[in-house]
Amino acid sequence: MIEINGSAQRTFSFPAPRPLAYQYYSDFHRIVPFLPHISLIDQYAPHQFRLRYQATELGVYHVNIVADVQTVLDSTGHALSVTTLAGRQPIADRVSLTGATTQGYYTSHSLFTDRDGATVVDYQLQLRATFPTPNGLQLVPGSLLNQLAAGITRSRIQEILDAFITQSIAAFPRWRAQQENGFGL
Repeated sequence: MIEINGSAQRTFSFPAPRPLAYQYYSDFHRIVPFLPHISLIDQYAPHQFRLRYQATELGVYHVNIVADVQTVLDSTGHALSVTTLAGRQPIADRVSLTGATTQGYYTSHSLFTDRDGATVVDYQLQLRATFPTPNGLQLVPGSLLNQLAAGITRSRIQEILDAFITQSIAAFPRWRAQQENGFGL
């Protein structure tokens, strides 16, 4: 079995007052596309989703992690959380020569703070899973696989975090213009 557990935290400035920033980030359908390697594959209820992390590592090994999540919106407009959704049937592990699929866990937390007409967002995310060793890696010692997986996971989590911040800020002016022109909610 290969264990991965990656997390990262970043604080960034968002160019809008907190209520508007909160409204923008509270739409899960809007923000998931800003997360590279992560896609929305199902919706169970208004705030309940199934996500998939999908990546090809070392140019050949296909990693798929499925996570059931729920979004939790703070009524004061200061916090958003994506937490584990309990009670869903986990997917069965699948393994092949060059890949593995398993049920895992994805969480994120965002705290929004007013600052001089803008918003400071403290954002953190975590991805963790234990998945079967692809058949093509069966002869590699488990400790070496876990060490390699930890390094790759750290890199991927940083990539996801950086892209999320950059892409969500870049997409905001268009969304704001749509809101102001009556094409929004």
